[in-house]
Amino acid sequence: YSQVGPILIAMNPFKSLDCYNDAWQDAFHSLGNIGAIHTAWRTLGPHCFCTIESAYQAMKRTNRNQAVVICGESGAGKTWTAKLMLDYLLDMDVSTWRRESKILDTQLDLGLIEQMNNEQMARRERAGSKMEEEMSNKEMLSSCNVVLEAFGNAKTQRNDNSSRFGKFSSIFFSQNYQVEGCNFDHYLLERSRVIIVPQNERNYHILHYLAKDEQVKNGATFKYLGNAMNTQRASEVEVNGKKSREFDDVADFKVLKENMSQACFPEDVQSCMYDVFLGLLYLGNCTFDGEDTSKLSPSCKADFEKACQLMGMKTDEMEKALTHRTSPTIVKEPIPLSAEKADTQKDNVAKTIYSRLFDWIVAQMNTAMLGVKNQYDKDDTGTVGLLDIFGFEDMDINGFEQMFINLTNERIQHHFNNIMFAAEMRLYDSEGIVVEFEKPDNSPCVKLFTSNEASNVGLIRVLQECVKNQLSSDGKDMKKLLDNRLKNHKDWVPIDSKDFKNDAAFKVRHYAGVITYQCQNFIEKSQDSVDQYVVEKLSESSKMCPANPKTQALEPRNFFQELFANDLREIEEKKARNSTENSTVTVGVTFRQQLANLMDNKLGAYDTTFGGKAPDTDPHVDSVFVRCIKPKANSLATFDQAMVRSQLISGGVISALKIRELGMPDRMDCEEFVNEFWPLEHHEKSMNEKSPAERVKGILDQFVEEMGPEGPRYKL
Repeated sequence: YSQVGPILIAMNPFKSLDCYNDAWQDAFHSLGNIGAIHTAWRTLGPHCFCTIESAYQAMKRTNRNQAVVICGESGAGKTWTAKLMLDYLLDMDVSTWRRESKILDTQLDLGLIEQMNNEQMARRERAGSKMEEEMSNKEMLSSCNVVLEAFGNAKTQRNDNSSRFGKFSSIFFSQNYQVEGCNFDHYLLERSRVIIVPQNERNYHILHYLAKDEQVKNGATFKYLGNAMNTQRASEVEVNGKKSREFDDVADFKVLKENMSQACFPEDVQSCMYDVFLGLLYLGNCTFDGEDTSKLSPSCKADFEKACQLMGMKTDEMEKALTHRTSPTIVKEPIPLSAEKADTQKDNVAKTIYSRLFDWIVAQMNTAMLGVKNQYDKDDTGTVGLLDIFGFEDMDINGFEQMFINLTNERIQHHFNNIMFAAEMRLYDSEGIVVEFEKPDNSPCVKLFTSNEASNVGLIRVLQECVKNQLSSDGKDMKKLLDNRLKNHKDWVPIDSKDFKNDAAFKVRHYAGVITYQCQNFIEKSQDSVDQYVVEKLSESSKMCPANPKTQALEPRNFFQELFANDLREIEEKKARNSTENSTVTVGVTFRQQLANLMDNKLGAYDTTFGGKAPDTDPHVDSVFVRCIKPKANSLATFDQAMVRSQLISGGVISALKIRELGMPDRMDCEEFVNEFWPLEHHEKSMNEKSPAERVKGILDQFVEEMGPEGPRYKL
């Protein structure tokens, strides 16, 4: 660990360390309880426990929400850091109980007290009961995280368990500042992975678990997994006492089932969920024949029937749904699709169902963790939020997903610049020091993506118009369209038309450097919903989700109607207006709204620069930052300086140093300065009568000129 202002730098050690045990937790929490956590970085050193304890104490002291923003590239340790911090919060009451118990036990051992009185006995009994309750909460939260990883994580080239979504965990507290519940918000699940798996990577863990189980039963194979079924881990792990690079999907599936039950999903609800996920895999095996009018290929009839059975669909109705689209006029029958378009629609259905299922799983866990009666008032105390978000990415090939990942980091960097700059100015003001320098501003790059201004639209708006007007431009055509619409943006970097290597690409000037993006499948990936006709057919499914009291579902309900409830509501509203307009909701529009909610409400980073109406009240959120660093490619590699330098730049650490450099970067308390440099003083008899500030000035006057060629060299 290291520290730069409000940034904790956490470097992945690629091994287990002994600085996360009870003793370390107790040490930081003890300093927090006596109001001395601000000294911990000197006595105990920078640590994620110090950062989360500081946030917790700030929440108690100010009653303001606290947000810890954890960023870093895949494999840098973001999820692990978030887990350590969450466990720390859940263990705080246990830490207090441990400390009180140790004091009582020591007093007994030393004979300071003969026996515990009734009050002490009762306190220990209550503490023990509270400890059991906290352990139960911790187990549930831990299980929820395992569930999220199974459905939202995948093996990538850089990480065997990479989060393919962003997550904000809000921790709620009681009046006594004990953890009472948690809520998850998630962002930008990588939908395209469901149907296309990059080389040397895997699909979502759950799909491999189910595929392996089905493979063992009847030898089934699945196109959506392709060669990913044989993909190995990036590094060896110990399995049953032996080191191996193989994924043990059978054992991992067993662990998942146990955690699903611990979270809030009984076995019958799990079975219903697994059926639908498995149905998607069988659906992916299906192909279509025909040009203007398509139909299911005879060779995949068995797989199609299996998919329909698992999802509670009638085969003829499902086939018609996939091979037709809604007519642009209200009264006409659905329009037949070509085999190519039917295949595209099938893939879009698979991606959308997976995405809706993931949304549903998160919602179910949130309901269970908040409790049936929601017994605490979230407004009475502050919250501590943990944002585990994807870091800035510059891959060999950057596409649609990298574009939104980097937009997120641009917006977070803008927030960070504001916080860092404001903190610097507060410090100078408090010291009575006048400095002048401009705040770094990357808002033009954010606007390049998010602007809704008619005179200067952003990329998201352009893609929204393409989807609304059913344009099929892609590759070179998409590049030309974007060049024409976005050329006036400051951070849009033109590519020479003679550069055939990038004839279907565009460049953006980010705070971390210029990035090249390939314009492949932008229209297809922008679609955030399936055709109205398909949604209506899916809602006719007979698949019922069992009752589940843990999530307030007291009666069985139609599973697909619940998954597509919002879509069905929009369809009814559309029919009421006699409208035939195509949906204007795209992945980009949805993400822009999610990003605005994250920044404005979760991180308190509202900025009128990006449009909208200013909030009526202060959002009451303070943010701190953790930058996770991956120092080498894997556990067997050596420390890679270039890799670390790149991450320090993309993580905003260098920007933080530059902001400090604009002013006066080196700071010391006067007493601390005197203690270190007193041998340089003229040893006068009256020296001890001088104040620390006067002694500092005496030393500096001897060795440092107050004014340099560029202005003051020091200030007191």
